[in-house]
Amino acid sequence: MKIDDQVYILSNSIWYGLPKDKYERINENIDSIIENIEIDDTVKLNTTKKILEKKEKQKNE
Repeated sequence: MKIDDQVYILSNSIWYGLPKDKYERINENIDSIIENIEIDDTVKLNTTKKILEKKEKQKNE
């Protein structure tokens, strides 16, 4: 929560003021996280097929 340029976090039912520099460092760290996971085309096709089969089965029930 941000009030008058002060950031507060809730932890264990207690509100704590978060120093501005720490808040900025946390956000920079979050922004720098890049997760690229390569998924094989065969896995994508099999997953899509299973999802479509399940949807069709549910539709016919």
